[in-house]
Amino acid sequence: MKVTSAQIARELGISRSTVSRALNGYPHVDESVRQQVLALADKMEYHPNLAARCLAKGEHLLVGVVLYAKADSDSFLREYMEDLLRGVELARRQLSDYGLHVETVVTDITRPEEQIEALNALAAKGAKGIAIAPCDPDVVAPTLDKLMNDGVQILLLNTDVPQSQRLCYVGSDYIQAGRICAELVGGYLQGKGSVATIIFDDRGTMTSQKLTGFREEIGHYSGIEMLGPYKFPRTGERVYENTCSLIQERQPDAIFMTYGELESVAQAVEDCGMAEKIRLVGFDCSQGILSYLRRRVISAVVYQDPAVQGMVSIKILHEFLTRNIRPRSSLVHARLEIVTHQNRAYYQRDSLNVSTYYYL
Repeated sequence: MKVTSAQIARELGISRSTVSRALNGYPHVDESVRQQVLALADKMEYHPNLAARCLAKGEHLLVGVVLYAKADSDSFLREYMEDLLRGVELARRQLSDYGLHVETVVTDITRPEEQIEALNALAAKGAKGIAIAPCDPDVVAPTLDKLMNDGVQILLLNTDVPQSQRLCYVGSDYIQAGRICAELVGGYLQGKGSVATIIFDDRGTMTSQKLTGFREEIGHYSGIEMLGPYKFPRTGERVYENTCSLIQERQPDAIFMTYGELESVAQAVEDCGMAEKIRLVGFDCSQGILSYLRRRVISAVVYQDPAVQGMVSIKILHEFLTRNIRPRSSLVHARLEIVTHQNRAYYQRDSLNVSTYYYL
């Protein structure tokens, strides 16, 4: 059973308030009594009720979350960030008794200055920690370093900025994700054919790391030719049209899509009548992507569990800010899962299973 301060008080024959003052370092406690209390608390493996203490003192801790999305409310990217925020909200509910408050800001993917404004505004409100998925790492990095120097703990979420002074990074191992996609393509093509890779002009590390991992693994298949990479717009303009042109001109046997416009690529493959010929591999599980998996237009995706990323990010910040417990690594990687036609149903938003139970 959990040891309470009242039990320590009874054992020593002193008041509970004296035990509380001794445990919390308050003055006006005889030093010999303080040492007796601390020794007995250690012997009895006493752990303070942090939630009750925070409530009693009226303490609160503000943590910020800064994300990005496209202006289009129906976009895949917004759905991904909404999933991430489901994890943030779960962590907030679990830690609300400990005085945790979370404020979230979602900015325009094309306007990194909005993220800088949001970061500074949160710091001005007294946020002690901020989890951010930077839309343009080069632009945002100086502000991250400034806030860290000012005592605000910064956690990088989904997109790393290794050169910044961040507390840690929570997100995918994109090199490994690229390797997984290459292994899928290699198996689908049975070691022979061509694969076109599609990227965007990424100023961070995400796309380049995915491409690096893909190149490393696909190189083991001597009979597979890698086409590209083809650089399409990040925000989706003409991705459909460019994919149609790519299919007509190069006739690839497979396509590796590295970022969040997989639905546009899938629609192009379907409309070109190539769903049964081209093996399409990419990332994540929007409801649109799951529909293409159901129709076998997309062969497989790598799921990066954004809800868990959001939840873990808040818990890491809370542990560090309240108990000075540092994350066990500066890189906290998400679990990478392969989703195909066969197991897609488990990733529907209304699917109830062990991975979604607490997020619904």
